[in-house]
Amino acid sequence: WAAIREALERLVPVHILTKRADFTGDRELTEMPMELRRIVAIGFTLTGHDELEPGASTNMMRKAAMKTLFGMGFRIFASIEPIVDFESSTNMIQLAKPFCDLFKIGCMSGKKYTNNEKRAGFRMLEILKGDTESRYYLKDSLVSLLNINRDDLPGQFVGKDVNIFTLPDK
Repeated sequence: WAAIREALERLVPVHILTKRADFTGDRELTEMPMELRRIVAIGFTLTGHDELEPGASTNMMRKAAMKTLFGMGFRIFASIEPIVDFESSTNMIQLAKPFCDLFKIGCMSGKKYTNNEKRAGFRMLEILKGDTESRYYLKDSLVSLLNINRDDLPGQFVGKDVNIFTLPDK
């Protein structure tokens, strides 16, 4: 918290990425003035595979924390990576999208995805294309896997220069 406090005292925006969900009631957050909450982005890694993350809060606990913190006025993002399987990743996105400002989606480093998995990736992409309410950043690993051109994607897909603090409120 010391580093976060130091940054906020200087009005420097803060990004936090975690697999924990047990801090939503921390006094540092609940007593933070609303104007500072708007410059704190809290992100949660969501894989849909609790069994691969021993010691971490479950994906459903993280989703619940996202909802709580979003309701408190914080900017919320989800790191949908690594993609273990596209079905689980799509499910995590669907569950979290009502209270998530930005999804960052990327492949598992070193994984060789099969043709069936690539087809599932294209199905996920079609679902995301139909969702104009959320914002998506596709990491280079996913863009490369699916062999897509970022310029051909609709407006809900943002580039590397995305700033979560300037995205419109949901």
